[in-house]
Amino acid sequence: MPSYLILHAAATSKASDDLGAMMRGAGAVPIGDCLWGLEVDLDEQNLWEWLESELHVGDSVTVIELRPNPGQISPKHSVEAMSWLARTLYRKAH
Repeated sequence: MPSYLILHAAATSKASDDLGAMMRGAGAVPIGDCLWGLEVDLDEQNLWEWLESELHVGDSVTVIELRPNPGQISPKHSVEAMSWLARTLYRKAH
């Protein structure tokens, strides 16, 4: 299952709250302000279409598909982010 980093910028605080609720509802893990990790059974194009259908006017989103090697993991990541990445890599390997 593909894993993604999703960065969003909202035009209003309500839109930001809505995007946050949407990401939590999809099972995304918050990594930072407006930055989420998501493992979902969608290819990048379908993920884009789903996200675009949820955006408000003036909102934007950036999607990065993750394909990290274990050697790329840095101790500068939060504990929650490291845990999410480890789970994602484990599932991909097994």
